[in-house]
Amino acid sequence: MNKEEKPMKLQGTFLYYDKENLNGQIYSKDIAKSIIKKFNNKKKNDQVVFGEFDPNYGDYGNDIRLRNVSHEVIEIHLNEETGTIDGTIKILDTPAGKTLKELFKYDTTSHLGVASRGYGNLNSSTNKVENYKLITFDIVSDLFFKNSNLKITDL
Repeated sequence: MNKEEKPMKLQGTFLYYDKENLNGQIYSKDIAKSIIKKFNNKKKNDQVVFGEFDPNYGDYGNDIRLRNVSHEVIEIHLNEETGTIDGTIKILDTPAGKTLKELFKYDTTSHLGVASRGYGNLNSSTNKVENYKLITFDIVSDLFFKNSNLKITDL
């Protein structure tokens, strides 16, 4: 990274709870709180939470491919006013991170959002996600909810 160039940080909505997302799933407030607790435990133990830019989940599911990493998830928090998990991502100076930065330069970000990646059970009668285990948050072009409101801020 150029010494004069500041790292890019994105802030926005990562997940809605108690509301059906675009793929028909509902994350409860308790699941949202559990996601935040587990994330904070990782950070407390000095674990880095990497994410990918537009991963192909069908190819590898829950594994993070380091060669595709574009960002680090810095923090997440519950926003009870909006019924969301909001957070902060730092774009890394990796090939995928550089591509992501370029897209922001050309204002194509209205088609980008954040998706949680994890595993759990889906209650087919209620469409509620149960026993969810977060792996990471990825930046995707195939949105699962509207209005992620990703905004660029400086670190």
